[in-house]
Amino acid sequence: MIGRFIRISAVAALAAMGLAAAAEENKAPAAETKAKPESPAAKIIPDPVFPPELEPAARAAAEQLVRGLAESLKSGDFKPFLAAQPQGGRRMAPETFARMRTALTRHYGDFLGAEYFGKLYQGKVMDFLWKFSFGSADGKKHHEIIYWVRVGSAGGKPVVAGFSFNFY
Repeated sequence: MIGRFIRISAVAALAAMGLAAAAEENKAPAAETKAKPESPAAKIIPDPVFPPELEPAARAAAEQLVRGLAESLKSGDFKPFLAAQPQGGRRMAPETFARMRTALTRHYGDFLGAEYFGKLYQGKVMDFLWKFSFGSADGKKHHEIIYWVRVGSAGGKPVVAGFSFNFY
């Protein structure tokens, strides 16, 4: 079993941004001699509940990420997965992907395919699940791993908030 999860999560970052913004609003203004640089990215405020009507668009965003990961696992080329990762958030680095792919191949065999498994409604987010299969071409070695993509919403639009394998 791989000793640690590779977990990319924008939900925590979004929550931290919201808490930091709330803390800044409650502070008394301090005398400053230097102007603060403006952040180029707008703050993203998550919707309090995931709107059910966004489910098709959310699943499409999750599928795009999974297709990119599947292609990269199959070929060893990081570019498809990099292109599929959400913009503006934390992204998996090429070195991390290479280590993950090496570990998966060593422990479970070659990547064989990915299949949609289902969804979990979590209130503020939807978790879309895929079954990733690894093994040998002769069928002597076979292992399946759940891969989830968490999608929330902000401003009425789906936002990929995290993705990870779950190893059991």
